Amino acid sequence: MKIKNLLFDFGEVLVTLSREKAVAAFRALGAEIADEIVPASWSFDGMFRDLENGKITEREFFDNLNFSLGLQATDEELRAAWNAIIQDIPLYKLDLLLALRKNYSVYMVSNTNKIHMDYTKEHLFKDGGHTIDDFFDKLYLSYEIGASKPEKAFFDYVIKDAGLKPEETLYLDDSPANIEAGWEMGFRVCPVSPLDDLDKLVEACLHTNQK
Repeated sequence: MKIKNLLFDFGEVLVTLSREKAVAAFRALGAEIADEIVPASWSFDGMFRDLENGKITEREFFDNLNFSLGLQATDEELRAAWNAIIQDIPLYKLDLLLALRKNYSVYMVSNTNKIHMDYTKEHLFKDGGHTIDDFFDKLYLSYEIGASKPEKAFFDYVIKDAGLKPEETLYLDDSPANIEAGWEMGFRVCPVSPLDDLDKLVEACLHTNQK
């Protein structure tokens, strides 16, 4: 079956993340965060997942952060610390996305939140005068969908909205749970490590799955 569509996860597949830098930024504001939860995904009363799923507003999130971390930080300070997790996207990955769009429909599928996405659109995907929309046919973002990977509802929404056939779609993600969920939905899957050369990995996965 010929691959016609590509689904790319955002963090650690395209964009480099640093939870350590985000934690350090919150500590600089006076937060006490235990070493044992770094660099694992850290959460307080599920508010991070609620933000990703669009269940709480930015105002509620910042208020919860101040309460949970014992801070009295301003919105600007909290926003900067929260966005410190986002680092950069290597230029070769931008070139890869543009090249792939010549032959495939290319989508971003991400568990993310409006704060991070606003920052991303302002600071990343800007090389050559581009905007983020030049690299993807559409962005599928958990906070807009109201569900997050690996939930079936997330994938069902993408399939229906984009009109995809899973067997014609290659899904790339660094989360084993998300990859397993994608495989169960019928997608061709390509597990990614943050250290992978994405050029070579995409070529290998396409070659394997085009047979």
